[in-house]
Amino acid sequence: MRVKIKGEKTIKPVSIEEVTEEVLSPQVVKELIDKNQHGGKVSIGVSTWPARFKGEPHFHSDRDEYFYFLEGDGTLLIGEKEYSVSPNMAVRIPRNTPHTFSWTGKTGLRMVFINCYY
Repeated sequence: MRVKIKGEKTIKPVSIEEVTEEVLSPQVVKELIDKNQHGGKVSIGVSTWPARFKGEPHFHSDRDEYFYFLEGDGTLLIGEKEYSVSPNMAVRIPRNTPHTFSWTGKTGLRMVFINCYY
């Protein structure tokens, strides 16, 4: 069950166990709040990536991204700057900013994401 929005009769908390996994190889996503429920403005979920994953640089022209890292260690490249990331760290990636991830540990990465759409 997904959280309902303004104009609907109930809004209730949603559990990660209630949400269906979406496999976006190699990423697995559980989206708790879908942007379509909020007038296309926000989505929130948990994303899991495999160990020793290295992504390609990319950007999003339609949203800012916020990440809160739950598990895993690695490197985050934002523009030309490289940052080490680990659990209990957070970051904002503004729209149109090139970025990518690289996970160096034996375990994968698990993070909360918040996408704010324009």
